[in-house]
Amino acid sequence: QRAEEPLLPLHLFKNPTFAIATSVGLLTGMGMFAALSFLPQFLQMATGTGVTESGLLMLPMMVGLMGTAIWSGFAIAKSGHYRMYPIMGMAIATLGLVWLTRLTGDVTMWLFSAMLFVLGAGLGLVIQTIVLAVQNSVDPAEMGTATSASNFFREIGAAVGTTLFSTLYVARLETNLGTVFR
Repeated sequence: QRAEEPLLPLHLFKNPTFAIATSVGLLTGMGMFAALSFLPQFLQMATGTGVTESGLLMLPMMVGLMGTAIWSGFAIAKSGHYRMYPIMGMAIATLGLVWLTRLTGDVTMWLFSAMLFVLGAGLGLVIQTIVLAVQNSVDPAEMGTATSASNFFREIGAAVGTTLFSTLYVARLETNLGTVFR
């Protein structure tokens, strides 16, 4: 607060759009990077797919993400309104994550791909739209700082989410495989 030119001016958090978009970015980072980290491992361990194949099976998530990001970009450019897209995207991504909690070792690859596509479609509506919201909500002189802060908090979410889910993953793995190795 006392620095003449702070790296992250705290007054930005008084802006409700910046604060909400940054929080959404944090949550989005948690979900997206946890999925990217652990779903290929799930495929390898539960379904026996190879390393390359499990990575390629993540493509439906990327197709959903890119497709809705591009589509929403055109829709926003045409209408000038963007508020509904991150709201819709968070709802869709949440449904995708909830659906992914139903995974079992005998999941078909078509069903798995559909689950990932839904998650990616939700994330695609959120990620770039919240950056746009942040950029539109701050003074033009602080646009770079606000954009980088928003991206920084998404990366913090990625680190926290990956750590949190890896802790849960290892705990469940120890519980479920404990008797196998004794």
